Amino acid sequence: ITSMHIRTTLSYFIILNSFVFTDFLGPKPFAPIRSEVEGHIARIKTKFESNPMDFATLKDIVCMEIETGVAEQSGSASNSLLWLTRYLMFIHEFLARFAESDINEDSLIADCLGVAYENCLREFHTPVIHNVFSVSTPSGTTRIPKNGKY
Repeated sequence: ITSMHIRTTLSYFIILNSFVFTDFLGPKPFAPIRSEVEGHIARIKTKFESNPMDFATLKDIVCMEIETGVAEQSGSASNSLLWLTRYLMFIHEFLARFAESDINEDSLIADCLGVAYENCLREFHTPVIHNVFSVSTPSGTTRIPKNGKY
């Protein structure tokens, strides 16, 4: 294990913490989603910080949790990493659909978010979260902010 591995893992947290995609779409409507993502990031970071030498990479964390039988538990760092991957897939799907869409449609952002949610996250969420997403999408995405401000 080298200091490069540790820096790489730390860089992962810095990048995730600075990612403000949900703020771009509307900070208030997407607060529950952002809160969930931040919780997953915090869980992985806490695990890493508990033993940086043994958990120098994300792979080290996942392998240890598999060995100890906790990887599939809802509170595990491995489960949080899985959820963060799902959210990144959601963002990728949204951006890909947005890039391929007709920019003149009034419902463009909401439509792209809806399809991305259906394709990437819906099957993993409870009905309560489905409702949070469906309620937050129209109100949080009616317009694109200029200069990052509404």
